[in-house]
Amino acid sequence: MIYLRWVLIILLFYLIYRVLKGLIRPRPRSETQGVRSKPNNIRNNAYGNDLLVQDPHCGVYLPRSEAVANTVNGQTFYFCSEDCKEEFLKAQK
Repeated sequence: MIYLRWVLIILLFYLIYRVLKGLIRPRPRSETQGVRSKPNNIRNNAYGNDLLVQDPHCGVYLPRSEAVANTVNGQTFYFCSEDCKEEFLKAQK
């Protein structure tokens, strides 16, 4: 019977901890919450409103505002540098 009391006390403290943690530091909400379909090469950045994009040549993720953009056949690609862009375009030919 005494063990059950300790288990209930520990459970109560844990629940209070979770509630206080949620009040002090709520989860960040994303801009695209609820949107199920987004391309695999674009991810949401948890530290700002800028989206992370993946360089198709070397696979590096970087903020879209810092990326070098290029449109090929109506599709926009984002690159980490001019060198990666040039290598990608050479491989497409």
